[in-house]
Amino acid sequence: MLQARTAKRFLTLPLAVGVGISMLLTAGGPLTAHASASVPTALGTIHEYAVPTLSSTPNGIAAGSDGNLWFTEYTSNKIGRITPAGVITEFTVPTANSAPRQIAAGPDGNLWFTEFSANQIGKITTSGTITEYTIPTANSGPRGIVAGPDGNIWFTEFNSGKIAKITTAGVVTEYTIPTANSGPRGIEPGPDGNLWFTENTSSKIGKITTSGVITEYTTGLTANSQPARIRIGPNGNLWFTENIGNKIGEITTSGTISEFSIPTSASAPVGITPSADGTLWFTENGGNNIGDITTSGTITEYPVPTSGAGPQDIVAGSDGNIWFTEQTGNQIGVITPGPAKIVLSLDKGFVPSTLTPAAPGATVEWLFVGAESHGVTDSTKLKLFVSGAHNAGTSYSFVYSGAGAFKYKDSVHTTLTGTVSVPVTGTPASGAPGTTFTITFGAATAPTGFVYDLQVKAVGSKSYVLLKNGVTAGSTTYAPTKAGKYLFKARLRKSGSTTLASPYSAVLTLTVT
Repeated sequence: MLQARTAKRFLTLPLAVGVGISMLLTAGGPLTAHASASVPTALGTIHEYAVPTLSSTPNGIAAGSDGNLWFTEYTSNKIGRITPAGVITEFTVPTANSAPRQIAAGPDGNLWFTEFSANQIGKITTSGTITEYTIPTANSGPRGIVAGPDGNIWFTEFNSGKIAKITTAGVVTEYTIPTANSGPRGIEPGPDGNLWFTENTSSKIGKITTSGVITEYTTGLTANSQPARIRIGPNGNLWFTENIGNKIGEITTSGTISEFSIPTSASAPVGITPSADGTLWFTENGGNNIGDITTSGTITEYPVPTSGAGPQDIVAGSDGNIWFTEQTGNQIGVITPGPAKIVLSLDKGFVPSTLTPAAPGATVEWLFVGAESHGVTDSTKLKLFVSGAHNAGTSYSFVYSGAGAFKYKDSVHTTLTGTVSVPVTGTPASGAPGTTFTITFGAATAPTGFVYDLQVKAVGSKSYVLLKNGVTAGSTTYAPTKAGKYLFKARLRKSGSTTLASPYSAVLTLTVT
């Protein structure tokens, strides 16, 4: 087992801007980086960490239940683990030259991976113990792998043209794809309870039920596009990369396909992942970029600092960042996404742990992407919702009608918690004495059975006083008479009760000059 805190490189700037790169490298042996505390973390900032084993060919990457990122080393025959701080530990796969390819978190808390050349499925505990299971079909070429909604691990057999599942006890069942020589590659659970996969060689998108019934889709997909990886998107559709088609594809659960062209030609997109910023991030293996696509199809690209790094797979980490492997750069990269707009439910917890919507009345979405079953339950005295258990690939949404601090917990793993901090908003942001401000602390009308409370702390006051008490209208006007700072906070409350209420919101400060 090899462990090191690795060298780090970083870069900020979108693709079209002239690039300036600052590198921190240490030569020889285990590598150690001494990064300044002021390393930028703006949108699109990329950091890189060198894998200790040279020419290891990092390939797949997944978020583990331990909060770390786990990746495969295709050439060096190892499984790597990197902490959010950049400390890498490597574990050797027992079978020599197994060519570990893809890796995924399992419902048992372990990581499961495909061994392309050894024709096996591997399992590694978060402490590094590896177990291997033989696939019945010889030379099947296992490639993509993911936890399914039925509690099994599902994987693709690239060479044999099959989709297979393995129980956590190691029992394998295989299903043959109707199209011969289809070359299945990526696989992902969908919100419909099925598994969706790409057919890289036959250029199709496939769907398989947990009982093994397969349907294939081609309408709307560019011929010979060679779809690679596939992931659930924030809008409930499945998104995939077209390695030769140079596009990002989207397919609904009814089979309707849309495509979006990538600005960089011959970019060879491979990996793709949803992000808490409400978009999907993807790798451009040939273009040497990390791409970001909105659910409406707008693409932004960011160059990887290392030339010819060959970014391969990509995943959202429990630290809120997006992590990726560099196949030829022999590094693990991490890029900063935009501000969070949704919550990702991972096996380690919720990302972000605190979400601040734009204003009261906003809809908050939880996208379940962990291998285990999860859910969300309101933890305030209001008991606003209980989502129940959700499998990966599904989502749950709730409209927060009033300002307040709303804690929630995982419905299944109750030690996992988060907060939705709904703000009070004010317009304009500043003004002079006599300026009329509009203070918004709830939806236009409170839901039946609920009311709003709004407090203000005016200039010269030592404490907050109620400005609005038990009202159903979600906004009011306020005209301060003195210069200084005015503080506002609000909460949602059950009508007729003084105790059944959310905690008060974060404070809004309005400056009067």
